[in-house]
Amino acid sequence: MTDITKSKWGKSLGNHPDGNFLQSWAWGEFHQKLGLPVYRVKFNNGMFQAIVEPAKRGRHLTVPGGPLLKNYFSVPQWKQAVTLMKEIAVKERCVFIRIRPQVSDTCKVSDTLQMMDFRPAPMHLHAQLTRVIDLTKTDEQLLSEMRKSTRYEIKKSLKMGIKVEKSQDEKLIDDFIKLQAETAKREGFVPFSKKYLLEQFREFNMTDSVELFFVSQLRPGPAAIARLGLSKPASIAFVIFYRGEAIYHYAASTDEARKIPAAYAIQWEIIQEAKKRGCKTYNLWGDVTDEKLLTHRFAGPSLFKRGFGGKQFAYLPAHDMPLNWKYWINWGIENLRKITRSL
Repeated sequence: MTDITKSKWGKSLGNHPDGNFLQSWAWGEFHQKLGLPVYRVKFNNGMFQAIVEPAKRGRHLTVPGGPLLKNYFSVPQWKQAVTLMKEIAVKERCVFIRIRPQVSDTCKVSDTLQMMDFRPAPMHLHAQLTRVIDLTKTDEQLLSEMRKSTRYEIKKSLKMGIKVEKSQDEKLIDDFIKLQAETAKREGFVPFSKKYLLEQFREFNMTDSVELFFVSQLRPGPAAIARLGLSKPASIAFVIFYRGEAIYHYAASTDEARKIPAAYAIQWEIIQEAKKRGCKTYNLWGDVTDEKLLTHRFAGPSLFKRGFGGKQFAYLPAHDMPLNWKYWINWGIENLRKITRSL
């Protein structure tokens, strides 16, 4: 485990079609900067990066976007992966193991996991339902597949002269933190810490794999718009580019920015940048099911994302492997949170 280098890990990750940014070297490094133990393991027909989460409700081992296997229906491959994960979990005195492989949600894979003593987790581990846009299409095709109102807002932003800038300057994280606090209050979620966002940004920035897209000022336009007086970033998107995919990871904005189509302008600019980088897909990272569109606290952002077209994709939901009786304390707490937070 200790002799795995960055180059070796990246090369091995490239052998898995489902290799993703959650299993990237940078994702592990930034968690280490947060003081969390990170384990990288390669074995026959598979690999995984695991992070130890010292939560008060129960210390546990997480494998986001993994494990990566050559065949997710192979019981022997799962047994090998599970044995290695359990060794780490026992060593780290974990209460349970939580995984969320980056594969399509199928009953057959879930059945295999249940054979390995996994059970559906009460909470998600990163996005489980998302929307993916095919960037191999022309701009005209992409626009035609968008909701009429979304297409209108994009064209309106261009007519208004809304200027979208992009930057890899980490100083903008301070602005993002301020906008995130306002957004969190408005949308009802717990914001990420500055250290969490800054260390993540720094690690992906080392390989030119992240950009901050923002609207901070307007070109000359209608007096009513000019009166908004946007001088500092009013809307920011934190986007990761990894292995041919752009990921709309985080976003934040002021109430003022919501009065103009700033978010639509940013999305269109992200699509253009992703194409320039040779990305084949744009992952909007997060969606909710149709039946929850009226009750889920992220129903608004989901409706916004759906306007850009694309197809809904369901990852295999997070699964837990309980290791001792303390797991059920965590199970009860997370189920309660799921209800109180309308998730």
